[in-house]
Amino acid sequence: MRGWWQEIADLVLPGDCAGCGRPGGTLCGHCRGALLGSGARRVEPSPVPPGLPVVHAAVDYVDEARAVLLAHKERGALRLARPLGEALARAVRAACSGPGAGSRGRVAARSGAICGARPGAGPGARPRGCLLLVPVPSA
Repeated sequence: MRGWWQEIADLVLPGDCAGCGRPGGTLCGHCRGALLGSGARRVEPSPVPPGLPVVHAAVDYVDEARAVLLAHKERGALRLARPLGEALARAVRAACSGPGAGSRGRVAARSGAICGARPGAGPGARPRGCLLLVPVPSA
């Protein structure tokens, strides 16, 4: 878990961008655009495993988006929660408007829809001081 001095330093000093490492803030405009600009969409591996439910991704797990996710999950960069939440909200809206959506865009309870972050591994899996994977109430 991060020390209190690291939390205070994050509040006072802007630091480097979590996506590209350039100085000037937690997340620069370019990397925010990479995280939020591509739009959520349905994704499937190839070949599709039997029984795989419909999956929507907020962003491709590459480049700046990957760096931002790892900074939040593995290094405890909690200031990234808001932009990551915005990206996740787009994926949830995409899932709720597609097949299996209930009335008024809600996911039908029978669809078994779940929402969550993929747990980290290794040293990043230690307690972070916040929950990254939480249950979503049924619609």
